[in-house]
Amino acid sequence: MLLRITHRCLRLCLTLLKAHWQCPTLELYGRRGENQQGIDIIDMAGAEPLRAAQCKLYDTRITLPPAEIKKEVRAAVNFSLPLGLYAICTTAKVSTKAQQTILTINQEHREKGLFAVELFTWDRLDELLEEFPAI
Repeated sequence: MLLRITHRCLRLCLTLLKAHWQCPTLELYGRRGENQQGIDIIDMAGAEPLRAAQCKLYDTRITLPPAEIKKEVRAAVNFSLPLGLYAICTTAKVSTKAQQTILTINQEHREKGLFAVELFTWDRLDELLEEFPAI
């Protein structure tokens, strides 16, 4: 059952990011059990900036821990191609700690010439569902 919910969450995030980023060439990357280097969704067109995302299924009553954000971003830094934009999509709720972590990472990445990171918590994903009612 959890595997089915996880797959549906991935598909929902894929569809929302295709619409939000206006990027129809996004696809699910690999499959469960493979080393995906922190990537669940990627733009197969390879256009710059290369866009990718990671999806994290959490209880909607809790927040995404900053350590989890840092872990996923570290994995994405080691991806075989240089990313331009990386999103973490989660069913967890927003928190100032998570947002502060994203801000800090983005400042560090800007100084190092690395990719920008976006955080899509459940509140933001819900906003996108309202913005794109066909989804």
